[in-house]
Amino acid sequence: MKSPILRAALACVLLSSARSETEDPNKQNLEALAKNAQSFVEAYNKADADSLSVLFLPEGEIVLANGEVVSGREEIN
Repeated sequence: MKSPILRAALACVLLSSARSETEDPNKQNLEALAKNAQSFVEAYNKADADSLSVLFLPEGEIVLANGEVVSGREEIN
């Protein structure tokens, strides 16, 4: 293996295969987001305002269909 191009290509292949075997550093965050999204869908489908409101930050906002902005978790509920 005297060719520097061949060595570089081999190094790229080895690095890419090693990287694909490692765990995604965002895995926990993505799982938490998916769980919250599922909670939102379930609460929305049940028309459960209490469960929906806790998914918002205390200073969260929601824009209604008529353009009205509702601010704060207490008002969203």
